[in-house]
Amino acid sequence: MRQIALIEALIDQNQQVFLLCHEITQELVLKLEATGVKVCQLEAEVDWVQKLPEMNTLIVDDYNVSDADFEQLRKKAKRLVLFDDNTYLNLPFLDLIINPSDFNRTDLLANKTLQGSDFRLVRSEFIPYRTRPRFKPGYIFVCLGGSDAQALSVAICKMLLTSQQVTKIVLAVSSTCDHRTLYALEGLKSSTKFELHIDSNKLPMLMSDADIAITGAGGSLYELMFLGVPSIALVVADNQSQALYSPLNNNAYSAIDGREEIDIINIVDTALLLLDSADKKNVYTQQSAKVVDGLAASRICDAILHFIRH
Repeated sequence: MRQIALIEALIDQNQQVFLLCHEITQELVLKLEATGVKVCQLEAEVDWVQKLPEMNTLIVDDYNVSDADFEQLRKKAKRLVLFDDNTYLNLPFLDLIINPSDFNRTDLLANKTLQGSDFRLVRSEFIPYRTRPRFKPGYIFVCLGGSDAQALSVAICKMLLTSQQVTKIVLAVSSTCDHRTLYALEGLKSSTKFELHIDSNKLPMLMSDADIAITGAGGSLYELMFLGVPSIALVVADNQSQALYSPLNNNAYSAIDGREEIDIINIVDTALLLLDSADKKNVYTQQSAKVVDGLAASRICDAILHFIRH
């Protein structure tokens, strides 16, 4: 999803864009094709790299490309660009590396490296909601990844609904969520304070309305930071751990490590304390909006086009 912002910026610069992917929803295919992007879904086979045509510039944002694949991709593309979340260790020399972490520095070699939060991509549909025009006290937005792989949302929302501090809970998930989790979430709709949104196309508005948010420590965290929504970030995978060690933790958001054991009571208590602290919320709002300014796509696009034109 984060690449949509970069795709839009490249199209604005009259670049022809092809998207190569392993899995994609039909809704997203239609959205991209409406902007002129050609979408190619790769077959799940060993030699998929060999079937790619030669290309001017290849931008890789994928955890499932092997080191051997990169050796072949280096031969396919005149310029090779990588979004590095510190997943890869031994890769061929790259033209451009984008590592949006403000804590984990890339160890890979390239002609140019773009490092830090200035390169956190934010989709264009979030831009109009940056000022939080409809902010509602006591409203908690919850999004623990589209599929909520650990089914945390049910327990968290159940406990939050018992608090008088909470006026409204909006939970966003995707239809890929486990059917048992979806069934349990549907049951929470008996509360007038609870709203369930599945595959919503109104996420920017739903986020912007919130007093605080509980989110996974992935892309949604940085979208919420852009909007200035004070957030609790749950780290449930190693590739999210930078959120714990970043100097932004406890300055622009609060991170909780849930990789070993999930403590629902701690998550809920932390959220309610934040909900009740006007000063802390104000600090988080000011700091997070400074860190993620929504200009990453243009910065990255300019760097890529510089390589193409020189």
